[in-house]
Amino acid sequence: MADVTLTGKLVSGIGEAKGFTRLPWALAQFIAKLGIDPFPGTLNIVLDDAAERAKWMLVKAEAGIVIKPPDPKFCDARCHKARINGRIDGAVVVPAVPGYPDAQIEVIAEQVELGRKLLAEKRVNDASLLLKDLVSQMAINPKIHHAAGNEFLRYRCYEEAFRHLARAYLTEPGSAEIAFGLAVAAYKTGRFEECRAVCRKMEMQFATDPVLLKKAQDLGKMVEKAVAEKP
Repeated sequence: MADVTLTGKLVSGIGEAKGFTRLPWALAQFIAKLGIDPFPGTLNIVLDDAAERAKWMLVKAEAGIVIKPPDPKFCDARCHKARINGRIDGAVVVPAVPGYPDAQIEVIAEQVELGRKLLAEKRVNDASLLLKDLVSQMAINPKIHHAAGNEFLRYRCYEEAFRHLARAYLTEPGSAEIAFGLAVAAYKTGRFEECRAVCRKMEMQFATDPVLLKKAQDLGKMVEKAVAEKP
């Protein structure tokens, strides 16, 4: 089916979706089947216009991607991949419950993508709160911390980058990308001892990789220069 653009009105929900999107079995399927680690809850949109509802009926007729619960006390849900404002990865979730309104759609969105959008709009405090909320709701996930840390590095929010990359490094100290990102964040925040330690470890771990070795050595030299120039 060709891409369909839907336009509606944002409305407040009752908060039930927040718990559903964080259920372990639902979360695992959102990640595995949709590639989305969603923000807790859904974006509720009402399609007031008849033409918009007609387009939505065509989308709903497609098979979609099924989210299957392990317990029959929960209902199935069908998902259709989506893009919010053409920029943020998400999916429309359709619960398999009798009487579900035809004019309502519920959208889940990738939390790190939302954080990235906020950073792009220079809303650093909002992005920090959003990503901290994500971290507080699950065990340390190096993939999430790494993605968040990289985005904070990209927008030169070095303190936040250091916090996230340090958490990722705790879980995956063997990742060259995480290690180098952490070393850069440490350098940018004046944590020269931490930067030096990570660079030295990288030199040992990746001694046979000339590119990584040079990156670690060059950053180490920058640290030594910065230390020497300190008053």
